[in-house]
Amino acid sequence: MEPGNIIIFHVEDPRGIKVVLYMSEWIHILDDHPNLQNRINDIKNSLISPMYICKDVDYDNRQVYYQVVNGKQKYHKTVIELFSNGDAKVVTSYTTMTGKAGEYIIWPQSKT
Repeated sequence: MEPGNIIIFHVEDPRGIKVVLYMSEWIHILDDHPNLQNRINDIKNSLISPMYICKDVDYDNRQVYYQVVNGKQKYHKTVIELFSNGDAKVVTSYTTMTGKAGEYIIWPQSKT
């Protein structure tokens, strides 16, 4: 089986979107962010229970999930790419101090 086809995990986000992390993307994440080696649950949690979800600035078919890192002043950021059938895959994931300029929140929806 090709590395791109091996599934590391699959979860459902709060909106019902099914998200999968494939081995090929996991390898990419670890190449760029080796500190995430033992943090797979942080990636899952950012998708299952995000603080908020934003529209990606650069790609129409991508969304960005943010979750506060336990007790710290930073976020765990996970980017997904949506497929035409409504499912998605993880593209990348890492920790950051801030969001990206131009991102706007799409979930939870504002009550105003």
